[in-house]
Amino acid sequence: MSQISFLDDTGGVGGDVVSLSGDVGGKVSSDVTGNILLTAAPGIYTLSQPGSNSIKIGRTEFIVGAVHTTDDTPTNAISFDMGTFPGVYTLKGTISAFNVTDSTGAGFFFSGSFRTDGAIGTELGVDYGNSYSEALMNGVSFTLGVVGNDISIDVTGLLLKTIHWSAEFDYVLAL
Repeated sequence: MSQISFLDDTGGVGGDVVSLSGDVGGKVSSDVTGNILLTAAPGIYTLSQPGSNSIKIGRTEFIVGAVHTTDDTPTNAISFDMGTFPGVYTLKGTISAFNVTDSTGAGFFFSGSFRTDGAIGTELGVDYGNSYSEALMNGVSFTLGVVGNDISIDVTGLLLKTIHWSAEFDYVLAL
């Protein structure tokens, strides 16, 4: 059985929650407090507040970060703590850079694997993949590595240029 909630353009609930199974459908009733039980699949979380009529749904293995640079100093865009349990993280991600000063851009793809013993991280390997940039963005770069027990992405902009960076990666974890 699948449940679908229709949202209006303001983010509010625009219709009834519906139960669909094959060609048969009907309204799903909430409990006496107005709550509807949500069960998430692996890698998905759901969060609701009783009586609030709001539901937040997201991915658990998805990390995002954003930063602005105005010079060529490496700046942290993402720092992700690998936690206290030993395991291996394998990730893939993208970075977009928009040079506000010159209205130019660059994009990067990457992947990597990292191990933690629960206290100290170790880089197993990084692939910087493909990158694309306009001529006025030559010289922008990023690094992916480990600092302590954190997976770290640092970006490096250009001197006297304001660059907006967005970075993201998703990962799988083996404990």
